Amino acid sequence: MSDEAQRNVNRVEWMWLLMLFGNVITALFVMWVGPTNLDESFERHATLALLLGAAFAVPTIFVYQKWNQLRYRSPRPDPESDTDLQSAQVWMTTGAMVSSLPMYVGIGFFMFTGNSSVLMILTGISLGILLNFRPAPLFAAT
Repeated sequence: MSDEAQRNVNRVEWMWLLMLFGNVITALFVMWVGPTNLDESFERHATLALLLGAAFAVPTIFVYQKWNQLRYRSPRPDPESDTDLQSAQVWMTTGAMVSSLPMYVGIGFFMFTGNSSVLMILTGISLGILLNFRPAPLFAAT
């Protein structure tokens, strides 16, 4: 692997770690804010939680697409690489959004009921999905 390719791999691995810690920080932030009644403070806290989640959702989509570009940059030419790349980008972008959905469901449940165990279980599922897409296996073949 060339030096430039190795730098790209390292950059993507660091971004993946940032996403992983970002999901944990988001869940801890929501637990720190705590459940509230349906009043103006609820709207403020829910808005903060959604903005924080969106701040990590955008880099997640970018990183999945970047992983995909690096994965398909192989020394062997593939005549169908454009088709494969496009379909894999759609799959990876969908995976990025799906990986955060369980955590957001847990956030909503916690804000309305105050049950933090459901939030932690769903955050664990969300992190499990994210861990499944870690970059190391994608770069093993390159």
